[in-house]
Amino acid sequence: MKHHIYIYTLFFLLILVLISSCTSEPKIDTTEFIIQDGYQIELVANEPLLDSPVATVQDIQGRLWVVEMPGYMRDIDGNGEDIKDGRIVILEDTNDDGRMDKRTIFLNGLLNPRAVALVYGGVLYTDSTALIWTSIVNDLPAKKELVDSIYVIGGNIEHQPNGLFYNLDNWIYSAKSNARYKKNDNKWIKEATTFRGQWGICSDHNGRLIYNHNSAPVIGDRTMPNVLIKNQFQKIEHGTGIYYTKDMSIDAVQATAVNRGYEDGVLDSLGKVKNYTSACGPHLYYGTGLKDNDYSDLFVCAPEANLVSKYDIDHINQKATKDKSQAFLVSTDESFRPVNLMTGYDGCLYITDIRKGMIQHTAYMSSYLREKILQSGLEKINGNGRIYRVTAISKSKNITNNNKRMSSVSDNIWTNLFLDSNYMIRLLGQQKLIQENASFESPNEFLHKFSQYAMDSPNTIHALWTSDELGLLNAKMLLNDNANQFSLKSLPAVVPLWRKYDAKWIDEADRQFIDLYREQLELNDRNIDLLIAPNLAAIPHYWKDLIMLARKYTDDKPMIESIISGITEEDAFLKMIRSETSLSLLKSQLQIVIENRDNNKNQAPKLYTVPFDDDRTNGLKIFKGYCASCHGIDGRGQKNVAPSLTESNILAGPEKELARIILHGYKNKTDLYQMQMPAYINDPNMSNKDISDVINYLLSTYAKRWGGIKEEEVQKIRLEK
Repeated sequence: MKHHIYIYTLFFLLILVLISSCTSEPKIDTTEFIIQDGYQIELVANEPLLDSPVATVQDIQGRLWVVEMPGYMRDIDGNGEDIKDGRIVILEDTNDDGRMDKRTIFLNGLLNPRAVALVYGGVLYTDSTALIWTSIVNDLPAKKELVDSIYVIGGNIEHQPNGLFYNLDNWIYSAKSNARYKKNDNKWIKEATTFRGQWGICSDHNGRLIYNHNSAPVIGDRTMPNVLIKNQFQKIEHGTGIYYTKDMSIDAVQATAVNRGYEDGVLDSLGKVKNYTSACGPHLYYGTGLKDNDYSDLFVCAPEANLVSKYDIDHINQKATKDKSQAFLVSTDESFRPVNLMTGYDGCLYITDIRKGMIQHTAYMSSYLREKILQSGLEKINGNGRIYRVTAISKSKNITNNNKRMSSVSDNIWTNLFLDSNYMIRLLGQQKLIQENASFESPNEFLHKFSQYAMDSPNTIHALWTSDELGLLNAKMLLNDNANQFSLKSLPAVVPLWRKYDAKWIDEADRQFIDLYREQLELNDRNIDLLIAPNLAAIPHYWKDLIMLARKYTDDKPMIESIISGITEEDAFLKMIRSETSLSLLKSQLQIVIENRDNNKNQAPKLYTVPFDDDRTNGLKIFKGYCASCHGIDGRGQKNVAPSLTESNILAGPEKELARIILHGYKNKTDLYQMQMPAYINDPNMSNKDISDVINYLLSTYAKRWGGIKEEEVQKIRLEK
């Protein structure tokens, strides 16, 4: 009997071992990574806890809120993109070992969500074309509010708004968008702003936004948002969209499959991509977990080359220099796809890896890339996802459990967070005071709260923007005894507040303000002058000082824009400078603004109100609906049915001839293909735009060239006899 019990016990233990081995997470190490000396990378979360993550934020409990987008390129043909299986999940480290071990689904059934933000005590997120906010009760969504039904107004996933970055000025900004949002008195406000970037957005600690697009890693603005667009009749061409570097090279270590690899100059002789083709997720690092000299450096994701780059940023001159001749972090695994970066409250750098074989949307995928993907089996790598944490080896011991628990921080000491070295923690303190509508007995009480900060400190900036949003800021607070101590690093962020309260309190504070401006002008710093110019321009009393400033920068186009942006009485100012022979550029630009005003040509950003389909996404839809059944979804044709498009002489010919074929049909002259292509001239669902769009798609995908045809030209061909 004992013998039987012993056997049963062994059998039971064996079953437990087998069950454990089946349910435990796969063993994943980080030996695939090559990282610069002095740093270490650790795995924080991986599949099966994650599936196709694209964005990550952290809460004060140290948990990670992750957006999952499994619908993006689930197969090489992009099928199932309209399935609502997107999610927002909460990952938690329950045993404080630095690894996430608990997954909670917060929201499910979302259509291709791309961004998330923890704001106003709830969650702001995207779902299909909508931007939605929900409160949180017991880690579940509660009361939902539709913030914007057309947050997405067109384009496919590669070209839709994302980011949801809460900036210093208390507005929430998105990449690939010209709208910004905030909540005030329990009402959501949507306002037009400058269109910026493609995938990912951040800011420096003075509130100037930084973004990029797939081929340019670092782009930014000269001032805080909307400072230069006050004059609605001036077109801004030199104050926004500044390229921080002309060096677009990327430090790839291995050959990778990229969409236009067939073009000369895209790959080197070893098959490594030479320049950025998918730059995304820019992130300015203001944390404490990396090396001290990394503070205020910019990190950029390059998923096409399986790496993360690092740039030294000259914030005064808005220049970016690649940190070293080698990438900051690179993986030897081609499925490493970094798409999002974040500074945690522990001061570390977090990397979101979508861990997918294919990152090129099918609407933009060339036949060349399709073939490379199938050859390497990349299309089979799907349904994965990882988050990594990077620290300096010298700092890693100072990070307790790699987490800075902040859940014990109470409302009455949120202001203490302004003293933290971590910008994200300072910004959190600012958000909490505003979002919870913190009350103070008087403006002087709040002033006392941050009087401990030196006025030349970045910490004061958060206090000023907080008091402004709470309605506590006034000219006296700006002009207290320490106001003239503002340094170069705090001035750029505070100037917009000066401008706001300068006009409001002109009778009370006129002399003090003009003295403060003149003191700053004496610094002869172009960056400071650029920011002060709109303030001087806004009030005629300052125009003599403004003219003196303009004489210093007669041919400086960004400065001219800055000056004009503040002028509301264009005719009077133009009359005042009529005799200034050295200000010809300023006068000519001002004359253009006056003409625009007189002809009611508004140049300010406008909010979009009508959704649309972008050309190639619509072209793909037309192709799938009309062409793929014969030519194949991969364009390689079908025996006895239709020829391949990848080496088509017709696609190599004139676009007008291709339009004629679509309209009037085509009969093959060989015995290989017996079917005749139908004519679509009488199809009510095939518009001139549809024909133009599908031609654009066919040329870029299968003909390895760019081109297209205008709708008007298609209409002319339609009327041909």
